[in-house]
Amino acid sequence: MDDALARRVAMALLRAPLVASGHLVVDVQNGVAVLAGSLETQEACDAAAEQAMATPGVRDVLNQLTVSPSPARKRR
Repeated sequence: MDDALARRVAMALLRAPLVASGHLVVDVQNGVAVLAGSLETQEACDAAAEQAMATPGVRDVLNQLTVSPSPARKRR
């Protein structure tokens, strides 16, 4: 069940505009979604956690995402 839930969370994150461009790893253990990887903004990290929590079957989210701006964004 956790593998199927991890796939559902990952698919939901791919559909989220702020999150889709990041590098994410999703794991689910006993209904707890663990999000790891990097996104361009803190707003995107927060949105990913909210989207994961909204996925039916997820009981909690452990957000281990980090902010890592893209090279183009760093030059601004």
